[in-house]
Amino acid sequence: MRLTTVKLKNLKKARKLSVVVSCLVKKGNKILLVKRKKGKSFAGYWGLPNGRVKLGERLEDAIKREVKEETNLRVKVLEPYLITQEFHDDHHHIVICFKAKTISRNLKAGSDVEEVRWFSKEEIKKLKIQPTARLQIKYG
Repeated sequence: MRLTTVKLKNLKKARKLSVVVSCLVKKGNKILLVKRKKGKSFAGYWGLPNGRVKLGERLEDAIKREVKEETNLRVKVLEPYLITQEFHDDHHHIVICFKAKTISRNLKAGSDVEEVRWFSKEEIKKLKIQPTARLQIKYG
């Protein structure tokens, strides 16, 4: 398990703390990515399916919920492999990234993402990727 930090702004300006889960899903040599919608943090950037953990929600349940909401896929959660401390806007996020595998096939973008697609690592190099997602893909 690795621990990394993504500092995008001044750490002292952080006013909110959130626990976030992120999910690396592979299919062969392809990785599942979602494109952030306008009005969201990192709008227009690609990243792994992710979202905040609700109070009283198990991490595994949060991953399943977020992946389903963003991609319409159901996943089997495997192991955590990366924790990232991310600072942006007025937020301090603790992001726990898990590996997972799909157990359904009906891929469709959810209401809070612009697009969802499978990409090879070569294709990913050409995309506008969230900084934390770039680390998650690198270490995954």
